[in-house]
Amino acid sequence: MSANTTPAGNPFSFTSGGNPSIQIEERLNTLASFVRNQALLKATSDLITIPVSTGTTNTEVLINGNTFIPANSVISSIGILFIDLLDGGANAVFKVGFGSSSGTDNIVDYTTLLDDANSDISANQFVSTSNGNKGGNGGTAMIIQSGSVVYAESSPQSLFLSTITTGNVLGSTCKIKVIAEYIPYTTVI
Repeated sequence: MSANTTPAGNPFSFTSGGNPSIQIEERLNTLASFVRNQALLKATSDLITIPVSTGTTNTEVLINGNTFIPANSVISSIGILFIDLLDGGANAVFKVGFGSSSGTDNIVDYTTLLDDANSDISANQFVSTSNGNKGGNGGTAMIIQSGSVVYAESSPQSLFLSTITTGNVLGSTCKIKVIAEYIPYTTVI
């Protein structure tokens, strides 16, 4: 079979007497090749509410109620979209971490400070391992730790978010969504 040079987005033009299935097959192969070899996909979590209280909260990140990262995928970036203002109140310190099981931080270290005392993280801000955004004043950028297991080999991979509030309570609850970028259809065979 020769390489298909017809762009996948071109209109179909069937030749009288020809088999339209061949052209459809070539287009689908082109699309599949793109997704398999080039597409970077994103997963956006269900809504997560960060509580006001101090302490650590461990939450499984879900998408439509299901496991977050699909099988045979490599996580390339993880971030948090702050839908609401994260109100640091009086001296609240806010940290996050990500791990493959509840209470672990084997992907993003849970000492990652996003908001220091006397600071807020504004609504609609996106803090991720790929953009270097530091959240509130005195915050640090999130990074994927060296040696992190970021490959979901043969089954979907759970992702857990740890939020840690110390120093004082937050001014109000805060709604967020976790967004991850991943490379699909990655196999080790």
